[in-house]
Amino acid sequence: MADTDRKRGDEEENVFLFVPNLIGYARVLMNVVALWFMPTSYGIASWCYIVAGLLDAVDGHAARALNQSSKFGAMLDMLTDRCATMTLLATLCTFYPAWTFFFQLSMTIDISCHWIHMHVGLMQGRTSHKFMDANSNPIMRLYYTSRPVLFAMCAGNEMFYASLYLLNFTSGPLYIWSILAVVTFPVAIGKLAIAVLQVRGKLLKGCKVNFPSCTYNYFFLFPGLPGLAEPCRHRRPGAQGGEGREDQLNCHDLASRNYPRVSQDLQRCPDSSVPL
Repeated sequence: MADTDRKRGDEEENVFLFVPNLIGYARVLMNVVALWFMPTSYGIASWCYIVAGLLDAVDGHAARALNQSSKFGAMLDMLTDRCATMTLLATLCTFYPAWTFFFQLSMTIDISCHWIHMHVGLMQGRTSHKFMDANSNPIMRLYYTSRPVLFAMCAGNEMFYASLYLLNFTSGPLYIWSILAVVTFPVAIGKLAIAVLQVRGKLLKGCKVNFPSCTYNYFFLFPGLPGLAEPCRHRRPGAQGGEGREDQLNCHDLASRNYPRVSQDLQRCPDSSVPL
């Protein structure tokens, strides 16, 4: 009976079957269809792209309403967004060869900055890449904490590239796509600037994660380094035979076996133990 209850509980907690993640899978499918029809059939491609974008808002509400937020869901959501935008930009490169460099630069900034931002956030133990503490840049704090601002920036950015896409096939009624492209162009540039800004502070701070007195810059080279997300612990002897206290394990020992170069650099740190 106990085994049955435990098995039922494991099935209920299967993160891959969370409702928000099921919606995420549907978004992936819609984007694949949009990608297939992008070069030839703008009607089907546009509707699939729009529906996938609307589902992006639905999965967030579902996650909060059902208490099914997860790191997997956050990663799936961001990857789906990034891949959808990249496929659209790749198509625009074929439609507007003279602007290929701009589209390539947009893709590079978007992917690299979001990856760094997400990766450092995970290394810091944050449950969401949208979490902003009191010391965060005020612009970034406004961007991620104000839903109207976040929606306006993301929607404006997508509308700019979507307008360019549709302009390749039709100018629309009353030249609507040309007007939208001009109006939303500053939004697209602003979003690229925010993407750069969101990682600037992290890089300048040396990406200090879990070890405040030890500036450790190898997270990007060795993201799977054991102990970074959940450092080991050790017992520090107390004064005069006291009980002592439990500290996080000195980070010099974390990389010594498989990453000797990292270990040598960590030896230069004066102290890497963090009291609990």
